Parts: sequence; structure tokens; C-alpha cells
Amino acid sequence: MKKPISFIYLCLAVLAGPLSGFGQMDMARNSYTQLSFQKAIDRYEKILSRDEDNGEAIFNLANSYRLNGEYTLAESWFQRAVELDGRPLSHLYYGQTLLINGKYAEAEKAFGYFAGIAENSNDQKRARKLAEKCREWEENGLPEGSYAVAPVPFNSGELDFSPAYFGQQTLVFVSNRKESKNKPGKSDPWTDQEFMDLYHVSVLDDAGHFSQPKSLKGDLNGNYHEGPVVFANKGRQIYFTRNDYNQKRGFDQAKNTRLKIFQGHSEDGKWVIDEPLPFNSSEFSTAHPAISPDEKVMVFASDRPGGYGGMDLYRVERQGSSWGPPENLGPEINSGGNEVFPFISEEGHLYFSSDFQVGLGGLDIYRSAWQNEEWGLPANMGVPINSPRDDFGLIVNEKSGAGYFSSNRTGRDDDIYHFSPSEKQMLKGRVVLCGTEEGIENAMVKITGQGIGYKEVSSDANGYFSLEAPRNGTLKAKASIEGYSGSEECPSEREVANGEELILYLKAPERPGVRHISGRVINSQYGTPLANTPVKLVNRCTGEVVDVLTDSEGRYRVAAPEECDYILHVDRPNFKPSTLPLSTMGLDPAEPISQDIPLVFDANDIPGLLPEGTLVAPGMVIELEHIYFDYDKYAIRADAVPELTELLEFLEANPGVSGELRAHTDARASFEYNITLSNNRARSAREWLVQRGIDPARLTSRGYGEIAPRNRCVDGVECSEVEHQRNRRVEFVVESVDGDLIRSKEKTQYLGR
Repeated sequence: MKKPISFIYLCLAVLAGPLSGFGQMDMARNSYTQLSFQKAIDRYEKILSRDEDNGEAIFNLANSYRLNGEYTLAESWFQRAVELDGRPLSHLYYGQTLLINGKYAEAEKAFGYFAGIAENSNDQKRARKLAEKCREWEENGLPEGSYAVAPVPFNSGELDFSPAYFGQQTLVFVSNRKESKNKPGKSDPWTDQEFMDLYHVSVLDDAGHFSQPKSLKGDLNGNYHEGPVVFANKGRQIYFTRNDYNQKRGFDQAKNTRLKIFQGHSEDGKWVIDEPLPFNSSEFSTAHPAISPDEKVMVFASDRPGGYGGMDLYRVERQGSSWGPPENLGPEINSGGNEVFPFISEEGHLYFSSDFQVGLGGLDIYRSAWQNEEWGLPANMGVPINSPRDDFGLIVNEKSGAGYFSSNRTGRDDDIYHFSPSEKQMLKGRVVLCGTEEGIENAMVKITGQGIGYKEVSSDANGYFSLEAPRNGTLKAKASIEGYSGSEECPSEREVANGEELILYLKAPERPGVRHISGRVINSQYGTPLANTPVKLVNRCTGEVVDVLTDSEGRYRVAAPEECDYILHVDRPNFKPSTLPLSTMGLDPAEPISQDIPLVFDANDIPGLLPEGTLVAPGMVIELEHIYFDYDKYAIRADAVPELTELLEFLEANPGVSGELRAHTDARASFEYNITLSNNRARSAREWLVQRGIDPARLTSRGYGEIAPRNRCVDGVECSEVEHQRNRRVEFVVESVDGDLIRSKEKTQYLGR
């Protein structure tokens, strides 16, 4: 049975060979990890017919259906997974399949629950926004768009996706249509369909007529998958995605063939492969190249270690005839989901797809405007560019506002669509308070630009606004209200892009003469900040109670306007509560009060590495948050011993577990030096464990340098020593579990997140 591919961007893998001598669970697990999802579905269904409460089998079956685009079945199995499988991803994927299936009320509950258990603040924030959008769509339906969208006539009955401009009148796209002659007798184990090739088609006129598609001439189309492309050097050079195959196949440790970006050139009307780019690896996928207008920057998608989850977007800068080291585009662009299929317009704006930014379901297309020498916050392109299914691979001519994109919105295979703007558009957006993102009522939104002069509209009780505006021309929107202001971090003014929802920020005014109490909530044992911690200030004169949450650096700030006695109370799970009396009697109202709050582990419930009952599975990341290193050193510090001892006891209790120790540095020193330093640190942690009896065959070690900071402290940012220390850390990644999955018997470790 043929299935649509909705998550093509994950590794388009090739099975290394047949399985033999394995039990049924092992065979199912191998099919799943080697991305042969149809075989995994068949095997997990047989297992569950005899063992209906097998949590691992339920999650992997549900996820196989999700990755094969069978969302009704995926929803049904994820509903069981949230009950029988302990991982947060069960709740996230359940919410996503509900959203795709148009069940907004149920999706709101799933995202709301996930927001409470997500492992980092960015995922929590996005989940809360998704829950809010689900409630809005349940009440009001999906918003109407102002584009004309139609499928192109050269779509086949197979997969057609990811168009690219080649000059003014030619499109190059990806397809597995049956006329491919390069891959006889071969099929993709993910879906049992044909492998992908590259095709081109000529645009004959503006009325939607095209030539017949033809395969690209030359060596680009090989035995396996060829994917999205971009052209450079006036069309004489090509960068394209391909399976790790160049005369011979490459494999990762799981025996999957991953994706790489290759370079090629045109010679006598045919395309010739030059070489894979230097930042590829056989251990992870590197795919979907996009080139800036000046051809000095490439953006691509990768699931390399150190990202925020799934596939992330990275950039590299041209250095002579080669490319520099990859740099993650950061948490505003990337999420705990997948960011893929980037495109950079002639104006420098970045378009990409994501399945965990705030969208309609599946992959949605987003636009990040290029301004102030960086890409801004992503904005959803809206309906009808986006749908509840997967929408991706957009290219656009911003002068005309027209372009192409891919989608499986019909529930069948991916097709290519043309879009063009109408003369008018409905601008919609929201004015929110910087920091809390609460809606601001009665803010004035002024729209200015070509063909409009200016228009004004007020925001409603929840901060929303809308008005009609011309489609063409550059428009700007600015929010204002007396006493409020914008800032670089929270912009009140933005350029309007076609179809996107505007979010405008305003910063609340400081009340003159009103003092504030501020400080940091920290772990008393390690000095590390405790984010998302509730802080309660009780006014003993009025009885008023004000609640705030600490930010990612453990900071809090709360107004204390009256001259009075106060109580500052902090209570967080697994820590002893802290109650501090404060008084503002006789103090200057303009004088702020600084009060740090150290919290102490509850000695009766000091936790271990994993929540009790957690399924330990390959790919699980165990954060060793408190294994820190001195700057420029790789010796194990004394304060790291307790946490390494926890890991030692875990490995002793579970001899079937093996994995990789990963070390990270701060951003000081050079990229190359930090890779070497982190390798030494990972090796030190491994040697510490081996010296205490752990079989060295169970442990590998690897350094990732500065590519995955936990906070804002990247090159060029001034940070405190404590902030830099947070990035000098170690993780343990479970790579294999011998036999059946084990359930950890350890208590919960509190990681201070």
C-alpha cells in the first residue's frame, strides 16, 4: 500500500541489509530505527496483538503512522501512548496529530499538558501559544487568506515537491515518478516507493502553461535519493541534497544512509558532481541548501548533535573557495521540533517550514524578515499557503508576490502548488506586553506605506487587530499607547509581509517612585539559576499577593509600591521552600531592593538520574547539569563527583545500557580549540567511570565544543562567569539497551530547569 510522505526531511535512509537471528521486538525496533516504517508498523501491530500494554511498541507504532502520514491511526495510537508511555514526546505528537485532524479542543488540552512537562522554556512557550491558537480556531474557525492557490499541471500521481528557481523560466523539482530510469528495481524502505530524482520544467507563460518535465542531464541522479537544490554563480553551480553515496555508500552507527549536501557544476549542458561539502557527516543528515543573494551565506537543515531538537537550521559563511563552521540559527528560529526546507529571497528574507512553531498543523511555512543584519522572529504565512497538513519548500519572487510551494493537503502524495496574491489583503495581528505576551487593549496600530498613506486601528480586549490593506508595496505596522515603548528585544514596529500574522510588542512603563524587589533564584549547592520558578510577594499591609516566574537565568522582578512589611515566598518541587521577610519602612521609594534566593535540595527526596518508571530507550539524553569545568580545564572538579556517582550507580544497576558521553564548552576561545577541549572533557568523564569498573566498551566520548549553548552566551556576547559555566557541561546519551527496554528504578533528579 502506497503512503504519502509527510516528513521527507528526516533521514531518507537505506537499510543496510537483512535481519536474522533477532526476536520480534528486536526486529521491530531495528525496522523503526532504520526508518523502514511500513515494516515497523506490521511488526509492532503483531507484537501489540499479544502484548497490548507494551509502551515502547505503542509509541513507535504511533510515530511510524505519523511519519507515514496516516494521521487518523497515529492519533488513535498516540492516545494510548500518553497513557502507557512516559515520554513528553507522546503528548507533543498527540497534540500535533489532533491539530492536523482538525480536533482543536482536544489539541488545546494536549498542548497545554505538554507545556507543563516540556524540558525547556522555549518548548513550554511554544506549546502554550499552540494551545491558545487551538482555542481561537475552535471558537472562530481558521482565518481566511488572500492568495490564489492552485496545483501545477505537471504534478504526477507520485511525490512532487520542493521546486527551485533555475533562471527566470525554469523550475527544478524533486519527484519519484515512475519514468525515472536511474533506479531500476530499487525502492525506499521508508515507504516501499521509488527513490527521488531531480527534474526540470519550463514556464511557458503567465497563464499556467509548462513544458513536459524532464530528468536533469548528467550525473546528479544516482541510485538513491536526490533532493532539494539551489543554484549559484549565475546558474553554473548547483548545491543539492543526496543520500550519502558517492561511488560507495556511507552509513551511520545504526546502519542508515543519511543525507549530505553535494556541489556540482554545468559542463556542456550536463551536470557534473564535484564533491560533498566539508561540513557533512555520515553520522547525521545535512540537507536542503539555500543561498543568500550575495552567495556568501548558505543556510541548511541538519539533525547534527547540539541542536534544539529534530532538524535545525544552520548557516555557514563562505571562506574563499570553501565554507566556515556551521552556526545554529538559534532558539527564535529553531524549536524542539523540525525546521527544514529553507529559502532565501532576493531581498534576503528567510522562508522555512516548521512543525513546532505556532502553526495550523503538520509543517507550516514561515517568514523571517532580514533586518538589522539578522533574521527576525518567524511569522506564519497563514491560510491558504498553510493548511492542517504539511506545507513546505516555498520559493517566491517578492516583487510580484507569486511563487510555488509543496503540500500534501489533499491527503494524497505531495504536490507542487502555484500561489499569487490578490490586490487586497487582510492584515491581522496582536499587540502584546513584552515579557509576558499578554494582550494589550486599546493600543493604536498604525499601518503606513505605498498605496495606503496610513490607516489606524485599535486593538481589542485581547490585543487583536485587523484591517484591510493593499497587497503590493512595502508596508510597516507600529503599535503605540501612552507611556509604553518598544525595544530592540521587543519590537513595536515591523515590516508587513504578505499573509503573515503580526506580533507587535510594547514594554510597560515604570511607575515613577515605585520600588522593585529583584534578584535571582539559584540552586544553593551549585549556584546555578532555577528558571520558571514561582516567586510570591505578600503585602502584609493590604493582603495583596503578586505572583511572578523567574526567567531563563533565574531572575525575578516584582513591584513593592507601599511602605510596608512584605513576605517573599518561593516553593519549588524537590527543594525546601524559602520564606524571607522584607520591609520597605523608611526606605527611599526610588531605591530598588536586591534579594537573591538560594534554594536547598530536600534532603529527604534528593533525586537520581531519571523519573521512577521512565522507559530507558536508545536516543534518550540524560542531562548531567552539575558536572562543570573550570575555564580552559578538563579535570573533573570535586563538585562534579556526586552527579558522576549517580551516573555510575545507574550504569551499574543497568548493565545492558551503553551510550555516549558528550561534553560542551562555553563560547570563549576558538571553535577548533573548543572542540579539542570538549573532547578532552568527555574523555575525562569516561575515564572516571571506567576507573570505577564500567566496561569501556559500553562508553564512547565526544566533544561538541561551543555549538550548543544553554543560554545567550555566544561569541561577542558579554556574560558573567556563572553564565559561561552553565555551558561547560556533560550529557549522557543512551545509544543501546541490551534486550528489552528497562524501567529505571532511580528517583527523579531535579535539574534546575
